[in-house]
Amino acid sequence: MTAGTEHEVALSDEIEQFLHLVSTSDEAELRKTLDMAAPTYETFAGWDALQTHGNPIELHGLSTVLDSFSAASNSAAYERDTALEQWGDDHWETWKDEYCAYVFGEVLSKCDLTELQAADVEPFLDDLSVAEPLSNVIPIYLLGGRWQPWDTFQQLSTTKPDKAATVLSNLLNEDAGPLVDRLESFNDLYSELSDSGSERMSVATMLLMIVHPDQYVMYRYQMFDDFFSEFSDYSVPYGFNPGDYVLMLDALRGVQADLDTTTDHDVRMLDVHSLLWLVHRKGPP
Repeated sequence: MTAGTEHEVALSDEIEQFLHLVSTSDEAELRKTLDMAAPTYETFAGWDALQTHGNPIELHGLSTVLDSFSAASNSAAYERDTALEQWGDDHWETWKDEYCAYVFGEVLSKCDLTELQAADVEPFLDDLSVAEPLSNVIPIYLLGGRWQPWDTFQQLSTTKPDKAATVLSNLLNEDAGPLVDRLESFNDLYSELSDSGSERMSVATMLLMIVHPDQYVMYRYQMFDDFFSEFSDYSVPYGFNPGDYVLMLDALRGVQADLDTTTDHDVRMLDVHSLLWLVHRKGPP
């Protein structure tokens, strides 16, 4: 409110501006603008998903998982070749941080992702397709070792580089509009990527996580289904469902915020991906 300040305006103007904000901004923008750490604004988290899906996802029974993950992370249990008595200590998870550091340092410096050109598409995707620090090509590894969707994605992108440049710039630019619309545009261009809508969603959200590791987590149907079946009453739909992804993403950003209170480093959505992966692979602690 501006009442009592040097820039005071009429209450009707404030309401008009506020309604414009919540009707034109996506979930990520609302969190940043309204500071979603403030309880006053919790109602507006997941705004674009709530318009379609109703109530936000309520998670329950997470305390042991969160405590176990934070304790292991604080003990460096997810570093390479570290053997500790912690949940998931047989999993090396910090390779994702190394890969994203490479992307930021070596890949994103070569092009403007908000205005990709046709000539940028092939080298951009080639640069993402490295095997370090793993022994497998990273995007293929993240897709569960399935090379077909990534290979087809690259082929479609290089066959239609002008359209691919536009769609990928739109997808990866957080200022380009609501996430649901950006994902739908991706699906329209890459409908031939896979018969599985869930696999197309995996590729799209993998790109989002790689480029924006603080904001997005990669969707994989079984991994998400295992988590939400265990810790909520929400049923994860199969297929390409952007609205549902936004709703799940909002719930997982709550997990990110909770982990951030007990973990020694700034928690990113990469950490949430690791937590989901451990629940999927090992089950809850």
